[in-house]
Amino acid sequence: MITKDINKAVKLTLCAALFTIHYPLFTSCSDPNEGSLFMTPTTEEAEMSATDILERDAAQYSLWIELLKHANYYNALKDGSANATVFCPNNEAMTRFLQQYGVTSVDQLDEGYAKSIVRVHIINKTQYTDTQIDNFAEQGRAAAERGYEIPDTTLLGTNLTVRYGRIETNVDDAQRHDDNILSGDSIFFNNQAKLGKFTATTCANAVLYEMDDVIVP
Repeated sequence: MITKDINKAVKLTLCAALFTIHYPLFTSCSDPNEGSLFMTPTTEEAEMSATDILERDAAQYSLWIELLKHANYYNALKDGSANATVFCPNNEAMTRFLQQYGVTSVDQLDEGYAKSIVRVHIINKTQYTDTQIDNFAEQGRAAAERGYEIPDTTLLGTNLTVRYGRIETNVDDAQRHDDNILSGDSIFFNNQAKLGKFTATTCANAVLYEMDDVIVP
């Protein structure tokens, strides 16, 4: 599979110009390619793009789709030459996140912050299998509080950590012990965001994981 930097698949339209350029940050008013077709329609998961999968399961991911569009990353994940691991918060996770942020809809989020949220959920140029994620989490269980650090960085330029169980941090150091590990049978990223399903969805240009929480940078 041809690998491609997702940042280069993201296109920016300047409101006062009639051309587009490739660049990782956006200052455009809208996504110029919204609705464009990058991959031939199919019902075979292995041949579908990441956005095809999300649109198929829109009842579960409609708010994440809205966030991808708001941050101008929707078409980057439609691009057939993309190659990524994507952690996709479900609607319940997105609803809680919006409430915690103090807004009622995705379009009320600051665009720069929206981009940061999307970028921390995407690891570029690598497709991590569910077996690999499980192995990382097992290593994280035995590691220090931060858990196991996934080798490749997110589009935000940070490394996610992963482990089985979430460590309760609102206690004194002297009180920290195994009883402070919550939901020990669940996988958590950055000691905050729970993996929704252990089984990933593999499509033509990405591996997708359902998340029960939003990873907050």
